[in-house]
Amino acid sequence: MFPVSVHGSDPTIWHDQFLVRFGAMNLPDINVWISHFEIQGLKLLKKVDGNSYYCDMALVGAFQGNDNVRCEWLEIEPQTAAYIE
Repeated sequence: MFPVSVHGSDPTIWHDQFLVRFGAMNLPDINVWISHFEIQGLKLLKKVDGNSYYCDMALVGAFQGNDNVRCEWLEIEPQTAAYIE
């Protein structure tokens, strides 16, 4: 387990040497983060053989499944954790 740091005084942003986690409580806030990162050149989704996959970032909800979108690089344990495979 790597140490997790909180970004400055913002407790919704956590990171280690591999992942950054941004927290939000509602869809409009999530969309602001997505737009911010897409402007920086990151992509949320990619299509492979008609299936949607998370690309440079992934959405992980604490109490919801992400059954419609697959992620090849992130393991998601519902209601507990997300980590690099």
